[in-house]
Amino acid sequence: MPISKLSVASTLVIGLVTVPARADPNQYLCTVEHAAGLHYDKQTNAWSPQEFGPRKYVLRRLTPDDRDEKKGRYSSLLKGNPRANWAFFWYDRSASPMPLVSCVEDRDDAFLATMFFCRTIVIDAEFDSDSRRFEIISHGGYVSQGFWEQFRREHPEQYARQLPSGEAQDPTKPDDLFIEIGTCSPS
Repeated sequence: MPISKLSVASTLVIGLVTVPARADPNQYLCTVEHAAGLHYDKQTNAWSPQEFGPRKYVLRRLTPDDRDEKKGRYSSLLKGNPRANWAFFWYDRSASPMPLVSCVEDRDDAFLATMFFCRTIVIDAEFDSDSRRFEIISHGGYVSQGFWEQFRREHPEQYARQLPSGEAQDPTKPDDLFIEIGTCSPS
């Protein structure tokens, strides 16, 4: 029995009416549920396992002001990912909301539409909008520490000039290495 155009159209209309409307959020509050990593102890001159306390991030849609070279304080950080339309920020540092990671939500790819493709600014991150799960990874502190220790030994005068201005790093204070996982809620 052939299906009439009217029957198909009415089925589509009924299907559209029964699907609940879902507004896409412009911002998520992301809460770390588990974290582990390494911390450098200056007293013992050694890296050791470290548990990290609860931490939160904000994942929000970027605005035109974020990209504006005059208004957007960190617009230069976003230039490396020109298609970025989202970014992760520290939750508790609203006075200086520096993007940590810039992400692209690509709704055109039906297969990967829920995955955000993120590019490192300070840390690495991944996010899936369907499961609302995220991962944050901070790495490089151990390698960076070795570089700055060697630079300090081989070029002490240059190192001493660059350290106060922030052009060099103190190898006794490297960044922690960690991985965090958790979920995000629209906020």
